[in-house]
Amino acid sequence: MLVRALVQDEPAQGQAASAVLTLAEWVTIPLPVFCELVWVLRRVYGFTAADCSRAIEALISNRSGRQTALPLLQACNSWPQEAILPMA
Repeated sequence: MLVRALVQDEPAQGQAASAVLTLAEWVTIPLPVFCELVWVLRRVYGFTAADCSRAIEALISNRSGRQTALPLLQACNSWPQEAILPMA
C-alpha cells in the first residue's frame, strides 16, 4: 500500500492507498516495513537513497507530532541493509 501511495503507478490503487493514509487517524509503520519499502523503491523503481528519504518525508509530511525512523534510515548510506543489521 505504501508503494502504491508513493509511486502512483497504478492510478486506482494509488488513489485508494493515498485516501486510506490521508483519512487514517494513526499510521504505524514498523522499521522492517520502512526497510522493505526502501528496498522496493530502490530495486524496482530505481529510487536513490535521497529519493527514498524525500518520498518517505512526503508520506509523513501531513502528520502532526510524527515520530519516525527517518533519521535512522537517512544515516544509512545504502539502506535498508544497514538499518536491518542492528536488529539481527
